[in-house]
Amino acid sequence: SGYDAIAPGNHDDAYGDDHLIHCSSLAPETKMLAINLSDDNGALRFAPSAVFHKNGLDVAVIGVFKPRDEDSFSFDETIKAIAAEANRLESQSDLIVVVAHLGAKDCREISEAVPNVDVFVSGHTHQAIKKPIVVPATDALIIQAGSNAEYVGRLELTIDDESGEILSSNGELIPM
Repeated sequence: SGYDAIAPGNHDDAYGDDHLIHCSSLAPETKMLAINLSDDNGALRFAPSAVFHKNGLDVAVIGVFKPRDEDSFSFDETIKAIAAEANRLESQSDLIVVVAHLGAKDCREISEAVPNVDVFVSGHTHQAIKKPIVVPATDALIIQAGSNAEYVGRLELTIDDESGEILSSNGELIPM
């Protein structure tokens, strides 16, 4: 039934703040999230995160924009912001997901610094990751569905009701 949350990418605001805000209003049921994208006054343009109740679980989603030179946190500041938000959300969620306009390499680096994130839905590098990458240090999963709607990604998780631990995962890319 559509998307619950998205993060803007580096081309999404190419036409300015007003256009990006207009685009996000076209799907009001989908939350645009960005923990590290600020306006000209330094305030966040969008909410940094949201919690969704899905299949008996509380799933926290943090949105991340590709850091750049202006109106954005640096990569190191972005990692610190994700860590603070993940720590804040940990007590109110069973699963923490980062939807990031970043490649798998950057997501791996973030995972190693923020071990309480469970899943990274990555983008930007257009990489078609056929099976989820498991970050050895944290067991976080990284997925990415390529580019240009060639694939849609599917990730199925089995989660322990008591501990919230991911017991198993099955991810795949489905050709469109």
